[in-house]
Amino acid sequence: IEAGFTDANADGMVDGTGIDADGKVTGGNGYTTPADTDSNGVADYKEVGPDSDNDGIADACDTIDPIDDNDNDGIEDAIDLDDDNDGILDTEEGTSDTDGDGTPDAMDTDSDNDGCSDVIEAGFTDANADGMVDGTGVDADGKVIGSDGYTIPADTDSNGIADYKELGPDSDNDGIADACDNTVDTDGDGINDDVDVDDDNDGIYDTAEGDGDTDNDGIIDSLDSDSDGDGCSDVIEAGFTDANNDGQIDGTGIAADGKVTDSDGYITPADSNNNGFLDFQEVGPDLNNDGIGDACSIQQDFDPSTEIFNVIDSNNPYFTIKNVENYPKNSLKIFNRWGIIIYKKEGYMNTWNGYSEGRITYNKSEKLPTGTYFYILNLGNDDTKTYTGWLYINQ
Repeated sequence: IEAGFTDANADGMVDGTGIDADGKVTGGNGYTTPADTDSNGVADYKEVGPDSDNDGIADACDTIDPIDDNDNDGIEDAIDLDDDNDGILDTEEGTSDTDGDGTPDAMDTDSDNDGCSDVIEAGFTDANADGMVDGTGVDADGKVIGSDGYTIPADTDSNGIADYKELGPDSDNDGIADACDNTVDTDGDGINDDVDVDDDNDGIYDTAEGDGDTDNDGIIDSLDSDSDGDGCSDVIEAGFTDANNDGQIDGTGIAADGKVTDSDGYITPADSNNNGFLDFQEVGPDLNNDGIGDACSIQQDFDPSTEIFNVIDSNNPYFTIKNVENYPKNSLKIFNRWGIIIYKKEGYMNTWNGYSEGRITYNKSEKLPTGTYFYILNLGNDDTKTYTGWLYINQ
């Protein structure tokens, strides 16, 4: 072979049709001047090499056809020092076939077949994920210029085997080599987003939220704690519990798949107006038109025991409803013990001071008699719920 003759069956003998009387092979292409391809005056078969690509194999026997260009960089593989442009020298990758796929490592962009390219596992840059190290061009010997390659490839677990030649490392055992793993943890729960089924801990599966961006704020819904941008968090609009209003569903811990344990989430999110759109993915519903989704509106949490101060005296001269300005369409009626209306007002704004304005009127310069009275309050704005209770006037 190194002499330049033919040996198709690789038996070390020149091919031909027979043997003549003096032992020469007939019908072959031998018995001419043996090749001296590097023109150094020494026949190739009498010297180590030549080995143009320094891969340890004489060019004449190199399995790489000299006219081949594996990485299509214009440099023939026989002289290309990086036949796959991964930023790792062919002499480093060698002629082995780590993953047994029939492609030697020097030509294989994923030598260990773990789904993470050699260039990335080596610790180099490949922004467009084409398996080749980024750079500005290729030099005459086939190396990518302007790259961050051609240094010692990474061995992050320090086991003596370069990462690109072993499966993994895979610290989180998710089947993805660490170098290619998405290590972002949006909700800070210790479960990386690539395995977390609820990336923002709102009690809604990422598959339910999807990768759309409802409010066009540049954050996809599965990572956005207020997907529709209506001022009411997804967890609340979904109908789940978030007592501390941190945008994450309440629970006792985090499961291995990123779900919040012992929560009331992970069921179908609310669609309170039954319009086919989940509340957390539409602005509103906002029945009282206060610009805040009903699920977070003060109206939804109205508690007369804490919102109404039901004593009129020298310290509290008016019948007071906390945050009454949030309910501009409210209506209030006050009755005496016999059921007679003594005061009524549409759009009440904490202005009643205990004087009668009903059909039975007392001296307008004096308050109603000390005693117990009763109220009926409707917050308005399509809210059908009526609140009733008592109040006390103390002269």
